[in-house]
Amino acid sequence: MIRKKTTTTVAFKKEKLLLRCEWDQCDYSCDDSPLLYQHVRKHLDDDLTFVETNQCPWTECAETLSSTSELRTHVFYHAFHSKIKCYGQNLLDRQNAPTMRCLMDKSSRNMIPDTPDKYRCQWTGCDDCFENPEAFYAHIDIHAEEACDGARSSTKAPCGWSSCDATFATVHKLKEHVRTHTQEKRLACPNCGGVFWSRTKLLDHFARQDERSSHNCIYCSRSFSSERLLRDHMRHHVNQYKCPLCDMTCPTPSAVKNHMQWRHTSLRPYACDQCDYAAKQQCDLRKHIQIMHSNKGYACPYAGCDFVERSSHFLRNHVRDEHLKCPKGIYMCHICQKQYSKGNSLSRHLVSQHRFKWPSGHMRFNYCCNKDNILTVQTVRYESLDLAEASAEIPEEMNTDTPSTLSEPQVLAAAVTNEVSEQPVKLVQIVQTNEDGSTVVQVAEVLAERPFELAQSIQAHTQSEFSEESSNGSDVPMQSAALSLGSQD
Repeated sequence: MIRKKTTTTVAFKKEKLLLRCEWDQCDYSCDDSPLLYQHVRKHLDDDLTFVETNQCPWTECAETLSSTSELRTHVFYHAFHSKIKCYGQNLLDRQNAPTMRCLMDKSSRNMIPDTPDKYRCQWTGCDDCFENPEAFYAHIDIHAEEACDGARSSTKAPCGWSSCDATFATVHKLKEHVRTHTQEKRLACPNCGGVFWSRTKLLDHFARQDERSSHNCIYCSRSFSSERLLRDHMRHHVNQYKCPLCDMTCPTPSAVKNHMQWRHTSLRPYACDQCDYAAKQQCDLRKHIQIMHSNKGYACPYAGCDFVERSSHFLRNHVRDEHLKCPKGIYMCHICQKQYSKGNSLSRHLVSQHRFKWPSGHMRFNYCCNKDNILTVQTVRYESLDLAEASAEIPEEMNTDTPSTLSEPQVLAAAVTNEVSEQPVKLVQIVQTNEDGSTVVQVAEVLAERPFELAQSIQAHTQSEFSEESSNGSDVPMQSAALSLGSQD
């Protein structure tokens, strides 16, 4: 689908709003978000029927929260969600494109992300708390503006968020960065309720559902309606960052950091205050508390279904399997066509029966799904030849031969990476795994400026080269394939 350009860009603060309260049977509406928040606060203060049970009264939600304070932040996010859905509807109206629409189930339009009991500011020297997400985001923006005002003209403004040392030249870039800490989403789909960082991401949400998708990824067979979406997707196939302690490579710096936390340290700094469980990452602790110690439940939004689950992940699986009737994927061996219901079963089969080895630095295989919902092992890996390695000095006690018990700051410091070059690399190394478990290495020189053209050129080149080398039965140590995609937009 070719996206039509908008004729004008409207600032968020100038958007026209039609906000509706969906508290139980309430029919209140207004055009100003402070009025909606004031109205919702009155519901929370006066309507004790829902507050005492901690059950969300918002239409098509019915979520049960663990405390009154969590219920209040949850309901305030519903009100904020109504506002950003108006932003999404306005953006959709301005596109003037009848084919641009969301085709997902409307029953999820009021399903919102998990909310804390309070939104707590983690800016250095500030410990303010909020129950209204919009007030919290505005508060953080003030911190960012003050940081830029306090910085000298010759220096960059620092991010004051706890344990973050990033710096930025402009207040716009600093605010954009801080949203990664606050997880602020600025728009929502008016149909399915999905939340997004920016206008571009929301338009991508509509574009991905265009049935006329004509740009296909040659690696995983996914289709996209624009070259930009295909290009952004293909970068996820390219590992551009390398762990400094082993041969593991990842597509993003955050993935390297997560790998180092899991593989190169035994420290579990996030302890549960209700049992002996301790986690390596804070998100894992939150999941543990939600599933094991919380009374919060997720009710199925479909009428007549009384399914309730403490995990939103299992609720999504329930909706997909029981109501949407989505077909389940089948894992199939590409050599002998034996089929399995789980990926780890196929992995064991490939290792024991076909002498496959784990990709360097990995503990599992990657699988690609075709249009028939059949998953097969990915036999080719792609890595940038200009891998960005960790720039920090690695402590002596942390190496590939000995298990590490380093502290969390040491691990995170070791995971700091340099930026990769923005210029597309034209020398390409490709490694493919044969059916007997051996690997074949080829180096090709590909002249292509745009990533999707580069991928197509590689495919055309390797079809002839790999078939010739495979017949020789080459057996070289397991390596990763290499490919470079420029960061053009």
